[in-house]
Amino acid sequence: MPKKYTKKECREIYEKLPPKIKELFWDEDVSDRIEKVIKRFNLGKIKGDRLNKIIFYVFLGLLPPSLIKRMLKEKLALSEKESEELGDEVIRYIIAPMKHLLKMLYKKEEFEKVGIKSDFYEKDTETERKKSPQKKEETSKDSSDPYREPVE
Repeated sequence: MPKKYTKKECREIYEKLPPKIKELFWDEDVSDRIEKVIKRFNLGKIKGDRLNKIIFYVFLGLLPPSLIKRMLKEKLALSEKESEELGDEVIRYIIAPMKHLLKMLYKKEEFEKVGIKSDFYEKDTETERKKSPQKKEETSKDSSDPYREPVE
């Protein structure tokens, strides 16, 4: 890991995360995906725990996706080829499906470095722009409606 964090530091960082990202840590689908990758690569308990820690560091915003392969090679003592294959699998099946949430923690370039399309940034921005004016118009219409009764 770029820096070793204590459990207390990780807990403090976790508490500051947006609720939707906190849910990733308890999501059964995410756990199942991690477990499948561990089994597929025959990592065993110790290396599986290390893989979990690397993924959780990504979810905490402490390890950019672009460093996953390097960390896998270092922490799991894998060859270059094994860390590439495992890294691709982790990015494709665990990180990429969560990109819409992880964009709260990482810049668009981090996803592009690992081959994840970052067009979801533009789509979200367009959607927000489209929603904002409508909400303002609805609010102004509601407040100027002479037949509308005040809510008590």
